[in-house]
Amino acid sequence: MRTPAHIQLARRSRQALSFSIHLRKISHAWLLAVALATPGFVTTVHAQSAPKPPVTFRILGLGAPVTDLFYYNGRQAVSVTAGSSGFSAPYPVPNDGRVEFFRVLPPEPPEEKPRRVTVTDLQLGEGGPFLVIMLTDPATPTQTRGVVVDDSWEKHPSGTMQLFSFSRRLLAVKVGDEMVELAAGQSRLFSYHGANRLSLQAATREGADWVLRIRSPKSILPDSRSTVVLIDQEPSPERPNPDGLRTLDFIDLEPPEPTP
Repeated sequence: MRTPAHIQLARRSRQALSFSIHLRKISHAWLLAVALATPGFVTTVHAQSAPKPPVTFRILGLGAPVTDLFYYNGRQAVSVTAGSSGFSAPYPVPNDGRVEFFRVLPPEPPEEKPRRVTVTDLQLGEGGPFLVIMLTDPATPTQTRGVVVDDSWEKHPSGTMQLFSFSRRLLAVKVGDEMVELAAGQSRLFSYHGANRLSLQAATREGADWVLRIRSPKSILPDSRSTVVLIDQEPSPERPNPDGLRTLDFIDLEPPEPTP
């Protein structure tokens, strides 16, 4: 008995479709094998899908707020602001690592264009992200200098305290059971892994004597690090010649592991 023509056509269509699907599977498998055997092919795909994040810096302003400074990020001038109550927002580092902070001042006759005056010129170098500590003497607010610190988690890991002294006096600092002497501008990295509380003490050298200025407990957050800055108390109408110290304490929580 002969099969009707329309049934034969349907069978032939199914056979052709099955053969086409089989060819596609072979083609895909062949392309995958070539890709895996070709040097650099997979590496190139991964490099394009996971671009390296830009290096950044944060600012801490001591002595006076940072409110009228700019820097050139490689494309345009960017206004930066910072104070002593916390770190600034992160700013991208130019490709050459150079950060020139400048002010824009009114023109001086007979000039008509505003003047660009460099305040401090810093080379951030390799590594990062960075912390830039801007130091301004309130008596001369137009003069500012910058201190660059590698603030990466490799240099300043979780479970440690980075302590800076910007007092004009010699300090004796004790963190836990460790004690060091720090002159102005010096710093020390203290470890407190596994502790949930820590004692911080600081004394100033007054002539031949040491005078205790700070004694305070410090609570420790898990998976965190701290940055502590010791500075002299600022004069006020009530206390024109203060002799105490101020403690600025900043906490960073450890960032999550990057997803592959």
